[in-house]
Amino acid sequence: MAILQVDRAHFHQGDLQAFSVSEECLVFRPAYSHVVLRPRLGYVPKAMPTRSVASSWALMSDLEDEIKVLRRKVQEGEEALQRAGQYGLQLLDDKMDLHNKLEEQRIEMSNVIEALEQEKYSLQRDVELKARMLESLRSEFDLVRNQQKHQMEQQQTLLERSHALELSDLKNKLEKMKTDLEEAQLAEKQMRHKLDQQSLQYNKE
Repeated sequence: MAILQVDRAHFHQGDLQAFSVSEECLVFRPAYSHVVLRPRLGYVPKAMPTRSVASSWALMSDLEDEIKVLRRKVQEGEEALQRAGQYGLQLLDDKMDLHNKLEEQRIEMSNVIEALEQEKYSLQRDVELKARMLESLRSEFDLVRNQQKHQMEQQQTLLERSHALELSDLKNKLEKMKTDLEEAQLAEKQMRHKLDQQSLQYNKE
């Protein structure tokens, strides 16, 4: 609070008492930013020279101007505080919006991650199941292949034996046919020789 010094030569004791510190003469603004001084009710100034009255009114005018300036500054401060409060509220709203968006994104990402985890688990189960099926098919294939290989080896052995028997039989038949052919040729030769001999005897007779 500013203390104003007044020239005692221009004011009487009663004039100073006009500006009392009682509740009637002091009006405090909000937050005690400044105070307004008012004359005490019923106060009648004493007679004083015209020059002193003029000085008093000049001082009061200066005080009023100073009060106006202070009021303007207070108003500007209040407006600045109001703007700051609005800005702070806006920042708070923006922060809340950002927090809500981040929370929504977190929930969305959590849902996506959970879905991916479930899909991953399902895929792993499918892969494990298919791997077991593939292993079972490989085992079954190896068993069937070994069985077929064994059967083919047995069939090949039987075919080789059968072929060997047939070949031996054909050789024997061929040898017999050769022998029969030679015997037939010999018999034919002998028959021709005999016929030739008979023809010569018949011609001699």
